[in-house]
Amino acid sequence: MNIQYTKLFESKVNSQKVTYLLTESEIDTGEGVFTRYGAAIEMEDGERAVFLDIYGERSRTEVFIHRLWQGLVTPVTLFDVVSDRLYADEFTEV
Repeated sequence: MNIQYTKLFESKVNSQKVTYLLTESEIDTGEGVFTRYGAAIEMEDGERAVFLDIYGERSRTEVFIHRLWQGLVTPVTLFDVVSDRLYADEFTEV
């Protein structure tokens, strides 16, 4: 799987640089290949978290990563924050 990373934002959290990245990858579902977008967060000390498949729209994912940056989300909490967002999205689209 080829994954492209695009740096969007940087911040300082507890005196460490934190980088927020957009990921782009192609997912083969067996019924076709689809481009999916996700997020990665990297700390200066090497701690990292990646969630590859959040949305199918780049702009929607960029807005979400902007919120991650504003909230100073770190790798430790990325999975929980993404899970909460996707769960909330599921109920607002009903």
